[in-house]
Amino acid sequence: MDKKTFGRAFDYIKDAIEKSRYFEGEAEIGLEEGEFVAHLHESKFKKFEGKSKAKGAAIDGSSLKILDGHFFIIGSRRVGYVVADENGITDRRIWNTDMEALSKYDAKEAFKEKYENFMQNLPPKIPESVEEANDAIRGLEEHAAAREAMDKLGKGDIIMMDGSLQGSEYLSDVIEENCRIALEKGLHLVGVCKRSDLYTKKLPVLSWVKRRGDKIFGKERWYYPLSEEKGIYIAKFHPISKFSFRVDINPMEKDVEEIMGKIAVFSNDVSYLGYPYPLAVIHREVVLTSEDGMYFRRVLREMALKSGYTIDDWEELFFDYHEYLG
Repeated sequence: MDKKTFGRAFDYIKDAIEKSRYFEGEAEIGLEEGEFVAHLHESKFKKFEGKSKAKGAAIDGSSLKILDGHFFIIGSRRVGYVVADENGITDRRIWNTDMEALSKYDAKEAFKEKYENFMQNLPPKIPESVEEANDAIRGLEEHAAAREAMDKLGKGDIIMMDGSLQGSEYLSDVIEENCRIALEKGLHLVGVCKRSDLYTKKLPVLSWVKRRGDKIFGKERWYYPLSEEKGIYIAKFHPISKFSFRVDINPMEKDVEEIMGKIAVFSNDVSYLGYPYPLAVIHREVVLTSEDGMYFRRVLREMALKSGYTIDDWEELFFDYHEYLG
């Protein structure tokens, strides 16, 4: 590649860095379900103190495409939750890894059936692809796990979902219903994002907020309300953490500072400083890795061979010529 090619790419990066340093004003921020206008100004930052005690549950899930048969996939999913307090994990439930064949012809029906069984009504939207269906079913199972975890908590406790509470076009009604149930039980439902999908025109929102927050408050905890109406915030949960995270809070909640203080109780573990340790623990428990995928594929292929099928039978169904090309 020539210098002009690198130059064009670097110009875009430079523009993003400059905007994260100097931008101030209104910014249109995109979500899957539309956009909202955020007023980015230093006066909106708020400092908060961590509580001394808290109890909560952390919910996460993982999905993986094991095999691609062109018109169908073999997908796997695993979800679970842990219950924790300021001292450590007190309870856990990890569901067995599920494996399912989803074709272009029945993936929509599979999601629809599972959704109706959980919500007793039709979903707002059906996934178009088999991969989207597998991910959407995993999301549905995560929220079902959250519903179960609520029964192990008491008034004032926290339910921490991995990921956002906004922008899911397939599960928006499920999330809204869980928010309603949590509020009725006196529980605080939040979503904590390891990586935020908030986007604007060349403005890295998280970078803008982190840079300003640390400049204003230094080594203190702070949060920034991107949209109080939607319940979208960015927060730093430990005074010396290098990281801040997008946090979605049940939009029906009022006492945001109380909730932030309770999340901070879980964010003091030196291994994950500034990130709630129960979410880190449940991520490790449920994550499906590429090594898992290799193992699942090997077992399925061995089952095929032991059943009398040949390598040619297997490769005609699953082989991808991209593997030859490298």
